[in-house]
Amino acid sequence: MTKNSYSLRDVFKSQYVWLSIIGLVFIAYVLTTLINRANPVGQDSGLTSPESSHPKAAENSSLPQATSKPSNGEESASLMNSSLPSGVQKLLFSREDYIYLYNPVSRNSERVVKGHDPSLSPTGGSIAFTDNTNGPRNPQRTIKIFDLKTNHITEFSSLMGLISCCPEWSHDGARLAFKVIIGEQWHAGILNPANGEWFVPTRTLPDKSGISFDSWSGDDKSIICHSQDYLYETTLDGHVLSKMPLGDIMDKSYLSGTTKLLFSRDRRYLLFDTTRIPDQNTAIYIFDIEKRVRSRVTPEMIDGSEPQWLPSEKEILFLQLRENQKGKIRFDVSKISLDGSNLVTLIENARSVSYSRQQTN
Repeated sequence: MTKNSYSLRDVFKSQYVWLSIIGLVFIAYVLTTLINRANPVGQDSGLTSPESSHPKAAENSSLPQATSKPSNGEESASLMNSSLPSGVQKLLFSREDYIYLYNPVSRNSERVVKGHDPSLSPTGGSIAFTDNTNGPRNPQRTIKIFDLKTNHITEFSSLMGLISCCPEWSHDGARLAFKVIIGEQWHAGILNPANGEWFVPTRTLPDKSGISFDSWSGDDKSIICHSQDYLYETTLDGHVLSKMPLGDIMDKSYLSGTTKLLFSRDRRYLLFDTTRIPDQNTAIYIFDIEKRVRSRVTPEMIDGSEPQWLPSEKEILFLQLRENQKGKIRFDVSKISLDGSNLVTLIENARSVSYSRQQTN
């Protein structure tokens, strides 16, 4: 009897121990679940810090998958930085075949219209863009305007049947400069969106290799464009104000079909990018016109292209090419100071960024 009672107590003790262990494991599981829900592993807070001193480590990391579009028409936050660059009111970009507008309040990017090469008007109310119709025998590219308030798209019958692209608003929002093929050569055109009338100020230039539009002058009274040999500044009616050999600015082997040269507001500096040279990354340079000195902006380990001035002109936006270990590439929108410091990635997987400035009273 005593022996049987002793064995029964042992059984109860053993069961108590096991129940205690199971209870502790359950409590630990519950606590772990609550902690993970409060702080999900790998969740992007929406903030980003300046790039590390070893950008290749970021380039060789696995590329994130493109975010699927939620049912409300917005994508999860594409702007990695917590705020827009200083002086910027609105910002948009293209991704694949669509144009997106970043909302700094919700920190989401809304897909607004199908198209390429977006240019946001100075007031931030409309988008000029290129509409590509890639037919098998008759591909077409033409300029259209999308009204962000009404969602109305304006087409220009005066451009139908021509290949036109890459529109850029003047600073006052009254005109659009763009690229257009006349005959078999590229030229720069100036469009009045109010009536659809347009003019080609580069038609009388002697270069037979074609002319590429670069940028507006600060006062909107002239445009900057270039051929394979010269940089021109012309009035809107085609009068040549200045002509500079490209060889004075860059090695002409740097020149590519997408190279753009942009004056600073005081017209002292030119900002431009280069073509890809074997065993070298594409680079962004600034040229001091007074001193005739060219300085590299992007570090050698960075592949940078398509620069544009930010409002302060102490920083620029540009596209940074990244490649992972499997050879897959993407472009990110980044910003950097003119001295090559403060490199920050703003938008992943994006092209053709454009912005409107904050309005000053």
